[in-house]
Amino acid sequence: MHWSYGFSRIAILCTAGLSILVATGILFSITPAREKFLNILTSNIAVQPVIIASPASFMQVHSTDSTSSSQADSTSSPQAGSGQGSISQSSSSNQVARILGDSSYQPADSKITFVTTPPASSTVLFMTPPVVSSETKKQFARILISQVLLEDEQSTRHEFVELYNPNEYAVDLSGWELRKKTETGTDSVLVSSKKFAGIIARNGYFLISNPEYSQTIGADEVWSSDGYGVSKNNTVYMVNPDGGIADLVGFGEAQNYESASAQNPDKGIALSRVSSKDTNMNQNDFVCAIPVPRNTKSTIGFRTLEIVACANQGQNIAVSPAPSPIASPELSPSPLPSPTLEPSPSVEPSPMLSPTPSLIPTPSPSPTSSPQPTQKLLISEVQITGGAGETNNDFIELYNPNDGTVNLKGYRLVKRTKTGASDYAIKSWTTDTFIYVYGTYVWANNDFVEKTADARTSTTLANDNAIALRYGSADTGQIIDSVGWGEHTGVFCETQCFAQNPVANEVLTRKNMQDTYNNALDFEIR
Repeated sequence: MHWSYGFSRIAILCTAGLSILVATGILFSITPAREKFLNILTSNIAVQPVIIASPASFMQVHSTDSTSSSQADSTSSPQAGSGQGSISQSSSSNQVARILGDSSYQPADSKITFVTTPPASSTVLFMTPPVVSSETKKQFARILISQVLLEDEQSTRHEFVELYNPNEYAVDLSGWELRKKTETGTDSVLVSSKKFAGIIARNGYFLISNPEYSQTIGADEVWSSDGYGVSKNNTVYMVNPDGGIADLVGFGEAQNYESASAQNPDKGIALSRVSSKDTNMNQNDFVCAIPVPRNTKSTIGFRTLEIVACANQGQNIAVSPAPSPIASPELSPSPLPSPTLEPSPSVEPSPMLSPTPSLIPTPSPSPTSSPQPTQKLLISEVQITGGAGETNNDFIELYNPNDGTVNLKGYRLVKRTKTGASDYAIKSWTTDTFIYVYGTYVWANNDFVEKTADARTSTTLANDNAIALRYGSADTGQIIDSVGWGEHTGVFCETQCFAQNPVANEVLTRKNMQDTYNNALDFEIR
């Protein structure tokens, strides 16, 4: 046998062996000797190794078919978390690369940190997954946790998590995962990625509950086991098939939350999202409310809440309660004085009237059509600079707080300088352009290519400016919403301008979509 022939057979066998090792999920670590050997082998196959995990993590590759179902279940069981995060990444070849360890987030500062760039010291190799199409990525846009019930007066098993789809397209939830984390750091699954299935309609709901409670409320999905549950001081979060955290809410003394934890709801009270606008601050986004679970058969569109007070026991950060409506005092009507009657004058006989010639009525002029009543839209975010060399990194976000779609035709976005007395055009809409219910619309400067925008023009924003959304003509059209900042003092200031000029990459942001008609109170810097 010739040496060249023998070496070729060995190379083929080794290459096949490497593929089997990877496909069957055998764990391995990379030593210098093995790394050299792998480099030799991978130079003969069309696979580009990439580095993804830190030394504190390890990688497990497994198939999702029946031959490895027990292994897949073990990675998503409540015991598998042990206080560690998890990320999964799926591909069209029906393989999943799951990294277990601390690489999904770092809980040291009690906040979720999304990891986007691997550390330079990483040492674990795996095969690059197939490129995911843009249409597939679109499915993982935004799914929000909209309501959580921990228990009611009848049972601690009467618990559910409600999801809301704020997008204008339906989303397939197959392969998603619902998880929780306790206040002590134990991370576990509620609904595993193998079990999760269903379609959530655009602006619609999806209801998940304890199996014992599912028939009562018409849940669309149930916990993977009736022994699972959610309690006070927990974190509940959704993980999409790419391993990204789609949404997260921590309440009470939870270790993980978005910016600030929400309240611990009382027995029989739900923790409810106030709006489909996610501010990434659980404290602002959630309130205590009467539970109204909604499923895939419910009417689309964000609900109206019946907000109630919570006891706030075990609360990390105090939440200012929603202001109660001030009741108008009931007024006792004052008795009116009895009128003094004058004697009725005697009636003279009516004179006889000559017949009046018939008049030909003059036609009334046709009424001039007036514009349809305008709908309220809010300026929700403003950025005026990206810093030195990027002063044109400007954008404005509009938000639709209405229960229906708004047509922007006839509206215009304008600005005024510190001393300006007339409008300067930013963008006007002369054709049908829609902002869907609870949706946003973004304008950006032409040079700000990094910002995803619905419209672009060359207008720039600067210190001490103010902007307004008008309906009708420039300078005279109805002001729908406006905000000024810095030392601006013009008519676009609502009661009082926001006193601070945003600096590089700071965004002037409306607080929780509130509108008290006072810029100083309604906005903050983020």
